[in-house]
Amino acid sequence: MQKINFKLGDASLDLRYLLDRGYSREQSVSIVGNRYNLNSKERNLLYRCIFSKRDVLVHINRLVSKKELEDKKLCIDGYNVLIIVESYLKGKEIILCDDGFLRDISGVYGKYRFGKISEKAVEKILKALKELRVREVEVFFDSRVSFSGQLSSYFMERAEGYNIPLKAVAVKQGDAMVLRCSGIPCSGDRSIIEKAEQIFDLAHYIIPEDDIVNYPSLNPRVLRQGLADASSELIRRY
Repeated sequence: MQKINFKLGDASLDLRYLLDRGYSREQSVSIVGNRYNLNSKERNLLYRCIFSKRDVLVHINRLVSKKELEDKKLCIDGYNVLIIVESYLKGKEIILCDDGFLRDISGVYGKYRFGKISEKAVEKILKALKELRVREVEVFFDSRVSFSGQLSSYFMERAEGYNIPLKAVAVKQGDAMVLRCSGIPCSGDRSIIEKAEQIFDLAHYIIPEDDIVNYPSLNPRVLRQGLADASSELIRRY
């Protein structure tokens, strides 16, 4: 697995400093990216993985543990979870962001194509849902992505083999539907996390810890920015 440039440790400190003071994420990443001469991949990583100290604590406090899911209904952000599990299966970098959620930086969302790796990812997701002993599952796919309807049907067909009560649908506003669904949302999407009362990081449950890049550890000073307590809370929950 490719190593990430260590200069991102210093860049993350600068970015968090700006975010803590209310600067917009876009403006802050641009300033820091120019300062450290970061490429598009590195800027994307910062954009997706670095948060203000307040947001770190808010996000982690909304995480529920796997023990809290038994006999509960889950509402899954389909492409968010599927793409990160696929990225893991393809050997791409999976980042433990400083808010405690896993994210990838592949940027394939709008260009997503279902293939053989996708089938393996679906099986891993269904196996995890079976292990979690949930009562019911709804999966929402963005209908703006090609073949979302077929993917929804495939998900339901495969779920029958696991005896999981699962409904998958293609919708125009996937994020909104995940939040309206009467269950626990499963996503690493910032827009969903910030609006949900509680949330489960299903990808984090699926992907082995040894295959996750623990981004904050790239620079020990990051932990001295208030993340030590947050990291301890994350360990307790998982």
